[in-house]
Amino acid sequence: ALALSVQSKAHKQSLLDFIPMKHLRQPSYPCPTYEHVREDENREFYKKFDGDNEKWYNHLRQPSYPCPTYEHVREDENREFYKKFDGENEKWYNVLEKHTGIIPVDRHAISMLHGIHDEILHGQPQPDWINEAHDGITVIEWIREAHRRLALSKFNSPTKARLTAGVLLNDWIEALIGIAHHTLDTRRAIFSSVGTNLLLAMRYAMGIADDELPGPGSLLLLELRTPNGQNRVVELFTRNSTGQLFQRRLPTCEHRCPMDKFLTELRPMRLTVEDLDMVREGLHDRITTTKT
Repeated sequence: ALALSVQSKAHKQSLLDFIPMKHLRQPSYPCPTYEHVREDENREFYKKFDGDNEKWYNHLRQPSYPCPTYEHVREDENREFYKKFDGENEKWYNVLEKHTGIIPVDRHAISMLHGIHDEILHGQPQPDWINEAHDGITVIEWIREAHRRLALSKFNSPTKARLTAGVLLNDWIEALIGIAHHTLDTRRAIFSSVGTNLLLAMRYAMGIADDELPGPGSLLLLELRTPNGQNRVVELFTRNSTGQLFQRRLPTCEHRCPMDKFLTELRPMRLTVEDLDMVREGLHDRITTTKT
């Protein structure tokens, strides 16, 4: 079987894997001398590495890769949601301004404030106000829920999901086709390490998203199988941050989805790098969805 997987390994996973500060013999401080030596000795390596991998940066870092079309679509589709969200949470904005000194606290500040959650996972001490309750909800509970709702709103439509996950999804499909038709060397597994945002976008693009955020160590897995030696099927799995694996299926296909049907269902969500460049330039009418 061929396994294709995409895994969330952003900074949150690093925090979970790191030794809690209370177990360290000395605090972890930055070392300017080391940073200078590292940058100096690795300058040529970094230059070559960045040049070789620019294409991958562009789509694996979605949605941070600049895409005015995506920004326009998101603002347009989320206009009413943002208006309602801001109106409902003005009180919380004021509470956080008082405690954090951030002026103003708004939707855009919540991602930064969610870093408090990461610090808690890392065992770092926190001020008492994060457990301050308003209407039965603590500050940290509100931050987590607000962050979840805003994160989902970035990708929760076919257009937003395609613009952020379409290129990586296309790479996966091309790998499946290549191995199935023997135009690509058979491999046991192909891995892509991405951030939580792109993992969430991939789930929406494939129609398997729920209301939860992928936690540290989450996984999206495709398996290409030939159970009877002839007919190819694709199986789809997700793993949450507890390590538990769940089998998923496309909305209109069974768990063992025939490969041809799998490709047909996902065809509208695929984008090549060239497609994405045209989208960024506003040339939407030149993009086709008639891929294999």
